[in-house]
Amino acid sequence: MFCESLSEFLKANVSLQCLDISCNLIGESSATTLKSSLEGNKFIVSIDVCKNQLEEKTIEEINEIVLKNYLKSNSISYQKLGNCKSPPISCFRCWIGHQNT
Repeated sequence: MFCESLSEFLKANVSLQCLDISCNLIGESSATTLKSSLEGNKFIVSIDVCKNQLEEKTIEEINEIVLKNYLKSNSISYQKLGNCKSPPISCFRCWIGHQNT
């Protein structure tokens, strides 16, 4: 019920950029509605979904949607790391340090 109401709210709201929906007992059954809402509102560029009942994969998918929104709002193209020759993000700091030596 919460995600359905949130979805309706996000359809009408274009000024909200940050969303904290932590500690709302959001479960996997609502994940599709939540992800669809975020994809439909390109203005959400920051979200907190901690302390819900979402699987790690779902949290990663939500974060990716919001990351795409953020990048698009700053006119930055999005490309998954697996599709380019850049190092994985977890190795980025190490890679930068290696490039400077």
